[in-house]
Amino acid sequence: MPFESLNRAAQHRDNRSDPTKMSAILTARKLLESAGVIDPGEKVRAEDLIDPAIAEALKGVGYTFFHLIEPKSLETLKKEYPEHFNHVNSSQQLRGIIPEVIVAAVNPDQLFLPDGVNLPVDQQEAIVQVYGLELKTRDPRLKAVKFEIPHVSTVVQLDLAWNASHRGKDLLNRFVRIIDKTGMDYTGDPYAFVGRNFSLQPLSVLDKSDERIGVPHIWVMPVAMIPLQPAA
Repeated sequence: MPFESLNRAAQHRDNRSDPTKMSAILTARKLLESAGVIDPGEKVRAEDLIDPAIAEALKGVGYTFFHLIEPKSLETLKKEYPEHFNHVNSSQQLRGIIPEVIVAAVNPDQLFLPDGVNLPVDQQEAIVQVYGLELKTRDPRLKAVKFEIPHVSTVVQLDLAWNASHRGKDLLNRFVRIIDKTGMDYTGDPYAFVGRNFSLQPLSVLDKSDERIGVPHIWVMPVAMIPLQPAA
């Protein structure tokens, strides 16, 4: 089964506009096993699932932490890892968004773009796009990689994976913008953000309506979204 078909079967039509829940969806690993890409029980690194040339190019620009994103919503992750969360916005729209099966990567030494803090989301997206184009100019092997403001589940999965592989250390020590809207009916910025103010705190997922909790500085984290390598 080609990866294009695998992803079409696993992902929603477009998470940015259609937060449809998929109650019977398989985990990313089961999808890969069913596609014959990996054997049941086989231990595979996320970077082994992408083009080696792309992996090498990403490492060359600092993107050294890779993780296979599973099609799990924020609501599912919150139930599976309750101790990892503090306050989570009540929006069911936000909690139900499911990311596609893809490999995501971040630059641990430069998680945040300094020019993007507290800007409106459209300006933050523009900064990420310019940043991505600069990296692709430096190394054309990155042509197929998308540098994006991520979905909430993608950020949470990256944080959980970093925590698991770095002896309990947190990936995020600030709040970062996510591309998902809460759907709340109020005047202001409807896009949410996720993070923590200090290391060792649980994650919070907020939007501007959570003013009673305190609205933090909102940074922008450019995440590399890498297509899975087509099956042979």
